[in-house]
Amino acid sequence: MTNIQLCLAIGVPILFNGLLFVFGFTMLLTKVNHLENKFDANFNLLVGKLMELDSRMSKVEAKLGIG
Repeated sequence: MTNIQLCLAIGVPILFNGLLFVFGFTMLLTKVNHLENKFDANFNLLVGKLMELDSRMSKVEAKLGIG
Protein backbone atom coordinates (compact mmCIF):
# COMPACT_ATOMS: atom_id res chain seq x y z
CA MET A 1 0.00 0.00 0.00
CA THR A 2 1.47 3.31 -1.06
CA ASN A 3 1.33 6.53 0.90
CA ILE A 4 -1.31 7.94 -1.44
CA GLN A 5 -3.56 4.93 -0.97
CA LEU A 6 -3.16 5.16 2.80
CA CYS A 7 -3.97 8.85 2.81
CA LEU A 8 -7.05 8.24 0.67
CA ALA A 9 -8.16 5.28 2.80
CA ILE A 10 -8.01 7.43 5.94
CA GLY A 11 -8.74 10.90 4.56
CA VAL A 12 -11.83 10.23 2.46
CA PRO A 13 -13.92 8.73 5.31
CA ILE A 14 -12.84 11.54 7.65
CA LEU A 15 -13.89 14.18 5.11
CA PHE A 16 -17.15 12.38 4.43
CA ASN A 17 -17.96 12.18 8.16
CA GLY A 18 -17.07 15.85 8.54
CA LEU A 19 -19.45 16.80 5.75
CA LEU A 20 -22.21 14.68 7.30
CA PHE A 21 -21.64 16.39 10.65
CA VAL A 22 -21.83 19.86 9.09
CA PHE A 23 -24.99 18.91 7.18
CA GLY A 24 -26.63 17.45 10.29
CA PHE A 25 -25.69 20.45 12.42
CA THR A 26 -27.09 22.81 9.78
CA MET A 27 -30.36 20.88 9.70
CA LEU A 28 -30.55 20.99 13.51
CA LEU A 29 -30.02 24.75 13.55
CA THR A 30 -32.70 25.18 10.89
CA LYS A 31 -35.21 23.25 12.98
CA VAL A 32 -34.30 25.18 16.14
CA ASN A 33 -34.73 28.50 14.32
CA HIS A 34 -38.11 27.34 13.00
CA LEU A 35 -39.25 26.40 16.51
CA GLU A 36 -37.97 29.71 17.87
CA ASN A 37 -39.92 31.67 15.25
CA LYS A 38 -43.03 29.62 15.98
CA PHE A 39 -42.62 30.23 19.72
CA ASP A 40 -42.16 33.97 19.15
CA ALA A 41 -45.31 34.14 17.03
CA ASN A 42 -47.36 32.30 19.64
CA PHE A 43 -45.90 34.44 22.44
CA ASN A 44 -46.76 37.63 20.57
CA LEU A 45 -50.30 36.32 20.02
CA LEU A 46 -50.63 35.60 23.74
CA VAL A 47 -49.35 39.07 24.65
CA GLY A 48 -51.87 40.60 22.25
CA LYS A 49 -54.71 38.63 23.84
CA LEU A 50 -53.60 39.71 27.32
CA MET A 51 -53.47 43.36 26.23
CA GLU A 52 -56.99 43.01 24.81
CA LEU A 53 -58.18 41.46 28.08
CA ASP A 54 -56.54 44.27 30.07
CA SER A 55 -58.30 46.82 27.91
CA ARG A 56 -61.66 45.12 28.45
CA MET A 57 -61.08 44.87 32.21
CA SER A 58 -60.16 48.56 32.35
CA LYS A 59 -63.48 49.43 30.68
CA VAL A 60 -65.41 47.23 33.12
CA GLU A 61 -63.57 48.76 36.08
CA ALA A 62 -64.32 52.25 34.78
CA LYS A 63 -68.03 51.45 34.44
CA LEU A 64 -68.18 49.95 37.92
CA GLY A 65 -66.05 52.69 39.46
CA ILE A 66 -63.54 50.19 40.84
CA GLY A 67 -60.36 51.47 39.29
